[in-house]
Amino acid sequence: MIAIFSNIPMCALSRRMAGLLLIFFAPYVCEAAPLPERVVVLDIRMMNDIGVENADTIATSWLVDSISRVAPNTRVIPGARAARLARLKLPAGAEDITPSAAVTLMKSIDSTHLLGGEIFLWENKYGITLRLIRLPDTGRLRVERTWADSVDGIPGKIEELAAALFKPSEKKKAPRNPSARARPAKAAPEKRAPATKGLSSRIRALLEKHPEMVYVPGGEFQMGNDNDSDADNMPVDPSRREGVSRLALLAAEKPKHTRKVKAFLIDKYEVSNSEYRKFRSSHEFPSEKADHPVTGVGWHDAGAYAEWAGKRLPTEAEWEKAARGEDGRKWPWGDIFERDRCNLGSDTAPVGGFAGDKSPYGAYDMAGNAQEWTASPFLAYPGASSENVAFDPAKKVVRGSYYGGNDFLARSSMRFCALPGEPGKKPEGLNYAYIGFRCVMDVD
Repeated sequence: MIAIFSNIPMCALSRRMAGLLLIFFAPYVCEAAPLPERVVVLDIRMMNDIGVENADTIATSWLVDSISRVAPNTRVIPGARAARLARLKLPAGAEDITPSAAVTLMKSIDSTHLLGGEIFLWENKYGITLRLIRLPDTGRLRVERTWADSVDGIPGKIEELAAALFKPSEKKKAPRNPSARARPAKAAPEKRAPATKGLSSRIRALLEKHPEMVYVPGGEFQMGNDNDSDADNMPVDPSRREGVSRLALLAAEKPKHTRKVKAFLIDKYEVSNSEYRKFRSSHEFPSEKADHPVTGVGWHDAGAYAEWAGKRLPTEAEWEKAARGEDGRKWPWGDIFERDRCNLGSDTAPVGGFAGDKSPYGAYDMAGNAQEWTASPFLAYPGASSENVAFDPAKKVVRGSYYGGNDFLARSSMRFCALPGEPGKKPEGLNYAYIGFRCVMDVD
């Protein structure tokens, strides 16, 4: 699902992780959900060998026992039994539940939540993650993570995580009018785009001539990321194709530093199939995807389109500035992840189809839909000290997540890379099918 360093013809990262620090992860929690009443519990996944026979079964029993203590009124339904009753094939991880399966679970066996998690061994410590999903809303996910120093410490840590997930929500005051309907919960506040006052007549003229573009002012901004807590440190998970530890991926984003760019215009939307066909008449695509982003195009051909259109590919710094603004927001819309804002589904969507995936300057789909070529080679940032990233100037930086991504990959500081391919040829490799592009234009 996820096009990332070790799986695309993209960069290969060294798997030597000795120099990376272990950290505790700050839990991220969606809005408080009602206390689970009937929870389907999946087996705890062992992401690698932790040195305990039948560890997944034992860890699951620890979890069930923990639930009985921290939430004695909650009914636990084993995942295998739930699957039989609902006639479903349940996923290995709670986060992989499909919307249709979630509805079936809720209705057929009257379940309210799905719980799953994993344990992995990392440099003599045990990482533990639990994920709780309120059914049928698969986007309402709560996650708690921690570390145990030994196998003997795992049961207690599991109980701590369960207690955090199963704690009752704060009671809300009843409305003054009992017959009045409760107002829907507000979405996380979106940061306002910075003002663009005092545009020169030249820039205004360019925007009038190119209404498909938006203006990004020049100046300094914070590029990169030093926050290791953005990782969940999961090793290889075949269902997600992430390939290496997220801490290793974060190493490519370090250090956070000040970068300065000149003012420029950037396309509001990724280049679509229909737009690309105007440049290359031989380009074929399903008729229903005319307004979807063009993908499977090599770096040279993306640059050729940009030149044909009187534009160019953005540098990596320009792309990140356009995506996160001057305030260093984590995702284009702000610092709180909301999955429904961007296309992280199962296929591309029409460009601009997700109104919530909008950058500070008005560029859409910079967190999801398709990944995007940049003009920059894949090099270390100034002052980088990590030896765990195989930087390669022959490869080009690819930015933005794509329709199969997740919150981690959709961050605006995330760096991907790929070989550019040959001019005039469709690059080989399935993962190129996830890469598209957008263009920029100089204003000076």
